Amino acid sequence: MLKAAGYSVQKQYNSLIFFYQWMLPYMGPAPAFNRKLKWKTLLGLEGSPIEYSWKWNTKSSEPDVRLTMEAIGQYTATAKDPLNQLAAREMLHHIGQVCDSVDPTWADHFFSTMFDHDVSKYNQEAAAGATFSTSCLIAAEFLPEGL
Repeated sequence: MLKAAGYSVQKQYNSLIFFYQWMLPYMGPAPAFNRKLKWKTLLGLEGSPIEYSWKWNTKSSEPDVRLTMEAIGQYTATAKDPLNQLAAREMLHHIGQVCDSVDPTWADHFFSTMFDHDVSKYNQEAAAGATFSTSCLIAAEFLPEGL
């Protein structure tokens, strides 16, 4: 996809290294033998946590490649993280430490204002039969000038 979008070999490698180092660790465990996923996201029809897409800017320029994913961590779908938000927050903060264009300040603001800090309330809802789904997606655009 990167090659088809006209990315140089160096930019293809940089994008793949970024994916390998910062996104792949948050894709969760491989599906079980019965194909059951730890957390079924809304991104892929089969529940996979990643989606690749093109971003077409103009008729005269090559498209940008975008990866959107839902981070899945060790506590996803457990009493500690019933909404699957801990991995996304961790991922944003780790990337923000090495990438100047990533600032998790607004994400932190919205997490703290839109969701209850007391996860026991969500656990009680789950015990009563509620099911939870995707609440946070992260996208990375691999642009000619950088991430």
